[in-house]
Amino acid sequence: MLTQEEIEDKVNLILNHDWFYMYSDDHRVWERGEANSKRLSALCNEDIAFKEIHRMYSSEVGAAITGKRKANYPTREQLMITYEYYMEE
Repeated sequence: MLTQEEIEDKVNLILNHDWFYMYSDDHRVWERGEANSKRLSALCNEDIAFKEIHRMYSSEVGAAITGKRKANYPTREQLMITYEYYMEE
């Protein structure tokens, strides 16, 4: 079982990721974003709860990129609650 601080760290990985790095003109920004994106993907493969909060947030990023609907990003608290819920399963 993870501590509250460890859960917060995982939520922060989602919230602090540059979800729009692929649009940068600076290759260094793209490289950093790509490396971090691979790290997030690896965590999704290891941790079902992390995969769910990643899905929640990334679906809203997709909405923002496509413009099909207004993005409604989950809050830190929503991500924390969801992570804890999936840890219990």
